[in-house]
Amino acid sequence: MSESSVKQNDSIEDEQYRRLRQEYRSMIEHVEQNMEQYAQPGSSGIKETLEKAANLIRGVNRTREAVLDSQLLVAASKIARKQAQNVSNEGNIFDTDAFINALKTYLSSHNFNHSVSDSQEMPLDWAKLGRRCLRCFRSVPAVNTMYGPAKIQPRVKKQSNRSSRKEAVIPNAVVRPKEVDPNATEKESTTLEVHRIYNILYHLCHQGNKLQPINFFNFAIDPTSFGRTVENLFHISFLIRDGKVKITVENNVPKIVPLQTVDRSESENCNKKQTVISLDHNTWQELISSFKIDRCLITPRE
Repeated sequence: MSESSVKQNDSIEDEQYRRLRQEYRSMIEHVEQNMEQYAQPGSSGIKETLEKAANLIRGVNRTREAVLDSQLLVAASKIARKQAQNVSNEGNIFDTDAFINALKTYLSSHNFNHSVSDSQEMPLDWAKLGRRCLRCFRSVPAVNTMYGPAKIQPRVKKQSNRSSRKEAVIPNAVVRPKEVDPNATEKESTTLEVHRIYNILYHLCHQGNKLQPINFFNFAIDPTSFGRTVENLFHISFLIRDGKVKITVENNVPKIVPLQTVDRSESENCNKKQTVISLDHNTWQELISSFKIDRCLITPRE
């Protein structure tokens, strides 16, 4: 096949596709213009449009024409949905006048043989309507079962035999409910740990007959665990709050020493100061390096 014949076939094919696209566009435009008319009940416009589209789809081989076919189907589906809604709405409309006329015709049908003047109203046979409606309401009565006997005797409550032992009753006494503390076990554990740390501190500071203060950080910091260091500071804070230990500063270094009973009574008359210690992981490592802490003086709990 020569090159000229190939070009001629391509031009013929392009012309066919151009006409096909033109037909699709004209159908889409026609459907959009007649949308309200096609959506009316009884209209066959959508059916005719789909039949034409079924004939055109046979010549569609490219995406460009397939896009136009899909646009036509989308427009047709919208109209079909609207037409279905209109048919449903039309079926729900009740014509009162038509119903009255039909009812009058039905009730007066037996009087057609009687002569009635134009000025007189035709009598209506309402009994006929009653007989016709009777079949819709005629039914066998259902059986209703009674639950239990007609006369129900009240149940007598049995009185339980109470113990003969009676507690002494104090008149006008206020009885308070027992308070249950869910954190009692945790509080007991904390109290025991605080007491244990105080004993460790007392043995470390006891030299001869005196109590010598020791470095606070050497006592509280655990160089192997940041978490246990925080726990130690937490328990030491209870000792400080209860006045069982004293914090002093010597040469810008805090020191801790336990207080005996006599010292506690004297410390109550002294001015007390509260201090908040901020400790993060970096500060914890710097304190270990600065004070050369290689072991924890507070042994871990067993």
